[in-house]
Amino acid sequence: FGGENDSGVLSNSLWGAEKAIGPSGEVAYYWRMLDVQGEAPAPRKEAVMLTDPSATRIFLFGGRGQGGLLGDLWALEPLDGGVPAFFMEAGTGMSTTTWKWTMIQPSGEVPSARSGMAVAVDGMKVALYGGATAAGPSGEIFLFDPRVASFERIEVAGGISIARQG
Repeated sequence: FGGENDSGVLSNSLWGAEKAIGPSGEVAYYWRMLDVQGEAPAPRKEAVMLTDPSATRIFLFGGRGQGGLLGDLWALEPLDGGVPAFFMEAGTGMSTTTWKWTMIQPSGEVPSARSGMAVAVDGMKVALYGGATAAGPSGEIFLFDPRVASFERIEVAGGISIARQG
């Protein structure tokens, strides 16, 4: 999703990798722009995309847009209600599925607007670490529970966390 081209123009296009089998049986992957209905997130770069560990949605959080840092949360799902193709082993059908973005109003202690975070899955929750904030590099850690769209800030033992971005 999104990104910045070599002219500095931000995008909000959504692309997926499709698997193809050549005439000799060779496997190749190619990029296709995906069909998305309705409102889409604003163009941005340095956002984080995270999968729902239950494999029903993918989320987009934050990034850097034309006006600066962003702190919005979006969910991407197929309109037909099926399992998203980005979770299928072969990755086929992605370009024939119509997708829909939904802006999510999360609960809990939501991270401030930021870009360049690191992400890791921890069981059924997703950990977000650091990022560039209006105050500079962050050392904050948040757990996101995609089942209930809730954030929780985690305090580091000893109160020290190294600020990182990018």
